Amino acid sequence: MHALIEPVALWGLVKEDRVHDSIIALAFLAILIAPCIAAIFGSSSDSEEPT
Repeated sequence: MHALIEPVALWGLVKEDRVHDSIIALAFLAILIAPCIAAIFGSSSDSEEPT
């Protein structure tokens, strides 16, 4: 997680805005987590639906 937080923290320092930093951090994490969740649900759907 630290490897992901560091770039966001650096971006926050560049922007010098706590609000934008938190929004960017949430968006960044959401973008990274979304494919994982999609893969998990995708695997579940694949197991339910015969291909």
